[in-house]
Amino acid sequence: MISLSIITINRNNLAGLDKTLCSIAGQNNICFEHVIVDGASFDGSANLISEYAEHSTYPVKWVSEPDSGIYNAMNKGIRMSTGDYLLFLNSGDILCNEEVVEHIFPLLDGTDIVIGQVNVVNSDGKIQQNVGLKDNDLTLFSLYLYGIPHQGCVIKKDLFNEYLYDESLKINADWKFFLQTIIIQDASVNFVPLTIADYDGMGISSTNHELLLKEREEIFLETIPTRIASDYVKVFPHYYEAYRVEWLLRHPFFYRVYRVWVSLGMKFWKK
Repeated sequence: MISLSIITINRNNLAGLDKTLCSIAGQNNICFEHVIVDGASFDGSANLISEYAEHSTYPVKWVSEPDSGIYNAMNKGIRMSTGDYLLFLNSGDILCNEEVVEHIFPLLDGTDIVIGQVNVVNSDGKIQQNVGLKDNDLTLFSLYLYGIPHQGCVIKKDLFNEYLYDESLKINADWKFFLQTIIIQDASVNFVPLTIADYDGMGISSTNHELLLKEREEIFLETIPTRIASDYVKVFPHYYEAYRVEWLLRHPFFYRVYRVWVSLGMKFWKK
């Protein structure tokens, strides 16, 4: 029988951790493993985890010790886990309803990565947007522009035998992982119409755009053949212009409005 491990990392986010644990504890009676990696928090997180593990009806593994960052903690969780598939749900993230894990299990059919949808939540706790991908979204250019929310992915653990998260990166190690596995190694992917998690849209990868682009440029130069990477590197200083153009191409009505506007502008300019 295929097994699932949910991995949660936390550091001094007691309120967010409590939300996450309650979300997981509220799942229907489905057997899974929960792995919790706490970064030696001093806000009471370890006591909360200990109490949670004591009363859990499913296996819980946990540790509270210093780490060197988010991806170091995630790699610890990977090594501690025993599931065939892994779902990362960090402190503050929640499963969107009590049936999510129950609905995930039938989808674990040997596919390397199962990609569902996520709700992006704003600072007021309200759902800002629902993010979902389709098969034609997974091109190199699409990944370059958008990335894949890891809270919406269930990943076969075997993929991490070759590619753990790059702990030298601050924001983009999960992005690099998807680039290596899906784009370069052609890992199998299944897109499913299942909303898996609600996650905070104000995290560091959403607010520190300069670091995000800097790391992605470095990853491209390291990972992608130069003849391909050089074109993308030229575009990095104009990333948001490329983002807007790609958005227009996805929305034909607005693209036509844009073309009319440009055409009128050109006629006016010639006068």
